[in-house]
Amino acid sequence: MQKSIKIILSSALILLAASMFTACGGGGGGGSTGENNVFNPPDGASTGGGPVPAGGTMTVSVTDYNSGNLISGATVIVVDSADVQQEATTTTSPLKLTIANGCPCTVTAGKTSYDILTFAGINASEINLAIDADTTDAFVEGTAYNFSGNGQVFAAFKVAGGGMYEGCSGCENLSEGTVGFYRLWVPDTNRKHAFSAFDFKNGNFTEATGIGPFSNGETKRVDITFPATPPTPTITTGTITVPSSLGTLYEVRAAGFRDLKDQGLLFVGVPDTGSASPYSYTLETLAAGSEIVAMAEGTSGASTISIKRGVGFGGSGVNFSLIDVPRNLSPTGSCSGTPTFTWTGVTGATLYWVGMEYADSNWTIAIDGSSSSVILPDLSGTNIEGLGLRPGVQVDWEVGTFVVPGHNLNNFSEAIIRDNATDRAISASVTCTP
Repeated sequence: MQKSIKIILSSALILLAASMFTACGGGGGGGSTGENNVFNPPDGASTGGGPVPAGGTMTVSVTDYNSGNLISGATVIVVDSADVQQEATTTTSPLKLTIANGCPCTVTAGKTSYDILTFAGINASEINLAIDADTTDAFVEGTAYNFSGNGQVFAAFKVAGGGMYEGCSGCENLSEGTVGFYRLWVPDTNRKHAFSAFDFKNGNFTEATGIGPFSNGETKRVDITFPATPPTPTITTGTITVPSSLGTLYEVRAAGFRDLKDQGLLFVGVPDTGSASPYSYTLETLAAGSEIVAMAEGTSGASTISIKRGVGFGGSGVNFSLIDVPRNLSPTGSCSGTPTFTWTGVTGATLYWVGMEYADSNWTIAIDGSSSSVILPDLSGTNIEGLGLRPGVQVDWEVGTFVVPGHNLNNFSEAIIRDNATDRAISASVTCTP
């Protein structure tokens, strides 16, 4: 059995990322650093209806990422197809905006510079943008009790929209009959989540589901007690073909889920990275499941992921070909005003997320997969505090790719990505300074 495991994380339930596009995220408590990282696309964003003709109406809702409730006092900025800009402030009812020149439009929502979300090139009459208006943390914690012999215990909390986080203080080589303590940060408080714990030495496993929702600042307790007799693992094997664009590899691995759509759990995966692509893997799961995910991460921080649904566990020949990552990001070095961010497109991309972080500002721009560039909107002078590039302040930015067959930016929703996305890739991060 596997002696150690890194965090395997999912964004929008299937895309394995802790921060927007970091393959392996912070362990332990996590905390507010990851919670509001711009590189974690809000899973509440959705669009529908449309297209929007000249003089047509666009309905815009801005909701809190954590509670799902409509937010009062957020700023919405819409730039229509003729670059005519209008600004409005949200209430507890959706905004009804008249679009003078029709769409495609650029729609931005934010309450402070801490979390800003933009859809570029959108042509939908209904749009919901989920921003993180409340930064209060919540946690799940408890004891880990091991009575099956010496072993390393791994506590893992499967989060509905933000991935999976680990932490178990004192659980390393937890001796028989002793107790460790874990405390895990919850980045998505309005959902029910699932929890897993593993004793890798002995192949033992325990789980709990339906934890939550959490109130702001709440801590829920879930204690770990392993069964006396470890379950017998099911073995699945196959290969993972990794694109050369990923460069020098940090890790290649596979993981199994019971059912991502229903908040299923991660089971123990044992990759065999071999010496060259395609890499062979052996996946050891401790319960039946129907979702298998393959992932590769480069030393640059770039990563690429693929998922197969309904394949079941057990057997051989479950093979993956991972998609390319966005490359040749520009600008680097210097940028100012309203720079045009460009990259090499990924074949089959449904949409891209361009994530930026600078000073105390986080900004994510969504754009259709038919494009491979986006202009940073000039929204200086608006009511979103601190919005815009600042002279001398470094901008860290990267590009993520989603492949969702049969869909595009104008019918995007969390459910569509959660249930249908097959691939995701994220570039290495680059920097520029105004």
